[in-house]
Amino acid sequence: MAEIQAIMAVASTLHGIQQSNRQRRKQAAHAAQQQRHATLRQQIEERRLERERRSAEASARARLGASGAGVGDGSGAAVLRGLNKKFDEQLAEGRSLFNASPQAGSLLSDDDPFGSILEIGQSLVTLGSVIEESEPQEEPGP
Repeated sequence: MAEIQAIMAVASTLHGIQQSNRQRRKQAAHAAQQQRHATLRQQIEERRLERERRSAEASARARLGASGAGVGDGSGAAVLRGLNKKFDEQLAEGRSLFNASPQAGSLLSDDDPFGSILEIGQSLVTLGSVIEESEPQEEPGP
């Protein structure tokens, strides 16, 4: 009878580990999907900023040309440098915010050996307790 209880405890423990691993993989997949979406949004934002930069630069060149100021040197070049600097700063800020965001996928990856080791250790402790409880108690001698 004690062996059956021990076998049932082992089966229950293994089932619990399997469920836990399935849940962890599901969470990791979800986190990876969120990370891909965040990366895509960042790429879209960078492309939008680059389009704005080209448009603003073309408008500035047209205005400078219409006013007779050259864009190769002097104040025209300074205007374009300032405009490009502004867009470079916006781009750098967006990238730094993106890079500083928590990387949830790395916290839930299957490459985390400590989570698995902890689960196995807890299962063994539970199994040991069940086996200890199921062992027949010896009667003290006379």
